Amino acid sequence: FWLDGTIEITHSQTALYCIQMLHLKNKILITWDHPIRKGYLEREVKASHFERYTSTFWFGQSQPYQDIDLQYKTYVEDGYTDNFWTPHYEDSISIGGVWITCFICFDMKNTLTIPFLDKWYEQTLKFTAQDQIGFPYACWKQNVIPYTLPDRNTYGEAGGFTTFFQKHGHGR
Repeated sequence: FWLDGTIEITHSQTALYCIQMLHLKNKILITWDHPIRKGYLEREVKASHFERYTSTFWFGQSQPYQDIDLQYKTYVEDGYTDNFWTPHYEDSISIGGVWITCFICFDMKNTLTIPFLDKWYEQTLKFTAQDQIGFPYACWKQNVIPYTLPDRNTYGEAGGFTTFFQKHGHGR
């Protein structure tokens, strides 16, 4: 599992459910649909125009400017399109195409997982620390279709309270 510091697990069967679904659906990862972006990466890019990424000084320290617009432009020029996700919604009740990246369950026994993680991390090194922008691109490039929650057995929006966790706000 990858959980960032905003996640509080609230259900004792979280890990069991996710592991079962990974194997049942033959997926390498499970994560939650982004409740606001509705599958459009360009919306995530526009929403990411705030100091954490666009300032050269953040949280008391210098940092390089993170060009999220160039990152998205590069993806589109490479052939990325949000329409790629439409036929892959399967039995999920969610749209997919843009996911939250604060809660992800990976199948580390699958040989496709490490190459996917390498591609996703490469986006952070090459472009920005805004991992929600690099995530759909890495999925697309590696032909990884996440199992997207909520599904018919779960509820909630990943930005608040779900079957498995409560999301708290980011710190400064």
